Amino acid sequence: MKTIPGGVFAATLPEGVRIGHPAGSQTLDHAALAPLVATVAARLRGLGAESGEVVLYQGPQQAAALVLFWASMAVGAVFVPVDGGWPAFQLAHAAGRLAPRVVVAASEAAATVFPDAASLRLDAGTDFSDLSALADWAHGASGTTRAPAMVPSAAPGACLYTSGSSGMPKAVVLSRAALIESARSTIDAFGWEPGERLVNLPDPHTMSGLRNAFLAAPLGGVEWVPLPGRDRGDLFALIEKLARARCQRLVIGPLLLRQLALLGARVPAAMFDGLKAIYCTGATLDANSVERLHNRWGVPVINYYGLTETAGLCLSQRLGGWRPGGAGLGHPVDCEARLVGDDGVILSANVEGELQIRSSRLMSGYIDDAQASADRFDGDWLRTGDLARRRADGGYDLVGRIGQFINTLATERIHPEEIEQVLERHDAVAEAAVFGRPETGGGERIIALVVPAPDVDAARDLTHMLADFTAEHLGSSRRPSLILVVDILPRQSNGKLLRHRLPELAQ
Repeated sequence: MKTIPGGVFAATLPEGVRIGHPAGSQTLDHAALAPLVATVAARLRGLGAESGEVVLYQGPQQAAALVLFWASMAVGAVFVPVDGGWPAFQLAHAAGRLAPRVVVAASEAAATVFPDAASLRLDAGTDFSDLSALADWAHGASGTTRAPAMVPSAAPGACLYTSGSSGMPKAVVLSRAALIESARSTIDAFGWEPGERLVNLPDPHTMSGLRNAFLAAPLGGVEWVPLPGRDRGDLFALIEKLARARCQRLVIGPLLLRQLALLGARVPAAMFDGLKAIYCTGATLDANSVERLHNRWGVPVINYYGLTETAGLCLSQRLGGWRPGGAGLGHPVDCEARLVGDDGVILSANVEGELQIRSSRLMSGYIDDAQASADRFDGDWLRTGDLARRRADGGYDLVGRIGQFINTLATERIHPEEIEQVLERHDAVAEAAVFGRPETGGGERIIALVVPAPDVDAARDLTHMLADFTAEHLGSSRRPSLILVVDILPRQSNGKLLRHRLPELAQ
């Protein structure tokens, strides 16, 4: 990355980039990847995909996606990764106005939504065949290979969509500088070292998927080992893939973390020899799951927090000083954090308030929504929409989302997350989701949906046992009125719970 005076830089593929084969049979370095990045950049120029034009990618994490990202950066295009699980109608509704010049996707749906764009169908390859397909597509480039464009650091580098867990996803614009700064903060906060191997399970349309694999790993000299989505359908097959990857750093989501913890002795500890740390984001971690994993494998589980609007990471636990049972989101990472009450007053420790973040890497705004962009800021502080508490040691605990509380019949305001966390401590529960059902006389009843843990008989009457368990830990006012056993909870592909669909599922 060559910095130019005046806030302009040329985005070149980092010298430390390394992509490893999952089986450890092959590693691609800068010498192998840089010529392909240049060739793809030339093809993008020939198609007019530069100077702020959109390059859209819909697919899993794979080597070709990293190449496409850095080729887009080199020509000044905006890289837009979208959820691979979006069908055509959702893609059209959320991203139809982007008018991308180039679309690279794992399905035909994206090409039908954007018929005027140059398109490439790119299947996920476990043997780097995706790189060959990308090279064949770029081979006939009408553009010429030349030095990366000099682009202002404040110019858009990527556009990512929010999870949509509480409604329609929003398109978040992140500057080139914000992406680079977030990656460098990640390397420092996580303590990644050159030569280590990283398995990063979040897909490219998430901030953790894009930043960790495509930016932080290359900038830090860490070897990224992509595992395409088709390797993740079977939990035991995934565990075997992870063991074969022999990684030192593993990034996963809370749901997979709990599944691994529940498997216990069924996963030999020796399968993960050499693993230094597991990193997890997306929700408050279950302390019991963290302790089970640490006791079984001896591996610390680092919780971190960030939003798409903050370019990801802004709070994190640290590996140095980590201890089993340590809770919370950790401390600020290269940013400032504060809590604000409903009346706008800045709050002190141990008081619940909205978490707000100030840093140099906040979003540039939402696409085509100036009002929503303005509403997200309090001066130069970004409103996260999350409720948190600050501990005496300066760390933060997540409480829940603003507005996502249950008004009980006793006129209490209860955050569903606190009940979910207790339910998921029980060995019979793999996942839990809680919502409030309005009553005709006013107030809401607490309804809980639970997915049984592996080897737990779903026909077993869990209702009274789990209701009593909740009351024992939280008090009778938080005892669910109804507990329903379900096979699966509605989630985004990144694992976030779709709360607006819970009442429908309960029917």
